[in-house]
Amino acid sequence: QTQHPKVFPNSTRDYIVKCTTPSGCIMRDTVRVFVSNPIIETGTERIISCGNSIMLFPNTLWQPINQVGTVDLKGVSFLNADSGFVSGYGGKVYKTNDGGSSWTDVSTPGTYDLLGSCFLNTNTGFVYGNNGIIYRTSNAGTTWQNVSSGNAQPIRDMFFVNQTLGFAAGGTGSTTTYIFKTSNGGTSWGSIALPNSNRINGMHFTGLDTGYAVCDLGIIMKTT
Repeated sequence: QTQHPKVFPNSTRDYIVKCTTPSGCIMRDTVRVFVSNPIIETGTERIISCGNSIMLFPNTLWQPINQVGTVDLKGVSFLNADSGFVSGYGGKVYKTNDGGSSWTDVSTPGTYDLLGSCFLNTNTGFVYGNNGIIYRTSNAGTTWQNVSSGNAQPIRDMFFVNQTLGFAAGGTGSTTTYIFKTSNGGTSWGSIALPNSNRINGMHFTGLDTGYAVCDLGIIMKTT
C-alpha cells in the first residue's frame, strides 16, 4: 500500500484509516495515536480484513535509545541492521555494532563541525562538513585520514556511484560553488567550479555520468 506521511499534533486522538483494495473492497479502522515529544505511538497492533485482504497496522514507537555526548548530531549511516555511524559537531563520530544499543567514540582528530557521513562498506567510509573537511577511514573509524581537497566551502552531501567514483558538494550560496570528485575511492579529490553560487544541499547519481543536485530557492541541477 502507498504510504502517506502524517504530521500529528501533541495530543491523543483517533484517526480513521481507510483504503481500497484492487478488488474494490473498502477497508477502514480507527487508530489511536499518542504524541508526546519525542515519542509517537500508534497503540496496539490493529488488523482489519475484508474478504481475502488483510492489512496490519503495526505498533509504531519512536523513542530515544541512547545519548552520546551533547553535541548536535547531523549525519547517520547504517550498513546493516547492526553496524552504523553517527557524526556531528566538533568532529565527533560514534559507532555501533549492536543496532544502537551501545556506541563507541571513534571521533576524527579534528574539531570541524561534521554535517554528514557516507559509508561504502563496514570498513570504508567518510565524514564531511564545514571548512571543506573530508575524513576517510578504511578501518571502521579506528583511524581517520584527512583527504580534503583544500577548498574551504562546507560539504553538505556526498554520493558514491561505485566503490571508486564519488562526488561531494555544498557551498555557501554567496560564492562560487564547487563539485568535488574522486576516481580512486576517496583517497584524493579534485574540484569542479560551477558557473553559479547555488548552495547544493543534496546529490544523487543514476549512472557514471548522470547526476542531480538540489539547491536553495528550488533550483535543481543536472549533469550528463
